[in-house]
Amino acid sequence: MTPANDMTKFWSDDFDMDLLKLFPDIAKDMGPVAHAKLWVLGSLSTDNVFSHPTVWNGYDGMESLFWAEQPPDLLRDEHGWLTMEGGLTTNSPMCCITVMEAIRDCWVHDYNIHLEGRVVLKHGMRFYNSHFYPIMATVRGWKVVDIERRLREVKAWALQGARNMQVVIEAKRLALGRECPYFAEAR
Repeated sequence: MTPANDMTKFWSDDFDMDLLKLFPDIAKDMGPVAHAKLWVLGSLSTDNVFSHPTVWNGYDGMESLFWAEQPPDLLRDEHGWLTMEGGLTTNSPMCCITVMEAIRDCWVHDYNIHLEGRVVLKHGMRFYNSHFYPIMATVRGWKVVDIERRLREVKAWALQGARNMQVVIEAKRLALGRECPYFAEAR
């Protein structure tokens, strides 16, 4: 399993449409949840940095599954494949990333995040076409459109996703009788 980054290296650091390029202070705006760890089946780059979660086609676009606690070893067959509830299969490794990294990746790669079985962040094709693409076209100078409203809506989307994830993480930890170290200081 890959460890959670300390946010010093991530695949989109040099990408002009990274959320941290659009909103340099967004991790601070999210608060401690930005650094909370999540677990996801996904792929790694050649330098062992998380690059994309495993996704499956769903009714609302691409769907990804995240966990608030490291799941127990998922049973894999002799070839490394595992089959989860609903027939979802993958041979991807388990990765540990932060909430901030999950939201940064979701913004660029256009998928919905399920955390502990709950949809906590939706990013469908309509959002991509109405927000991501016009902002990218303007940032890159391909076409100049008024993006101020879109930028406000994207920031609100990311912050709401972080709040949704915090609720699920806290509920999971409380159900397990564990302290939520990320959020104790914020109370």
